[in-house]
Amino acid sequence: AKHLAKSAGTTAGERASFEQQLEAGYADAFRELHGEEALGHYSYWSQRAGNREPNKGLRLDYFVCSKDMLQDTEENKVVIR
Repeated sequence: AKHLAKSAGTTAGERASFEQQLEAGYADAFRELHGEEALGHYSYWSQRAGNREPNKGLRLDYFVCSKDMLQDTEENKVVIR
């Protein structure tokens, strides 16, 4: 949608900044833990536009962490519930 380019959280600058964080070695924890299953999971849908039913949403709650934190080793244990 055209209006998304101007909406908070979806501007080109914000997307580029988020991509820079990922390129610097950080990870989107939800995406890393759930892989392809993460597609289509959102935390916000516009009620005014009726976007809940067609599942047109945004993820507003990103968890960004070091990739080391996601390693399942004897020292680190990743639990998915």
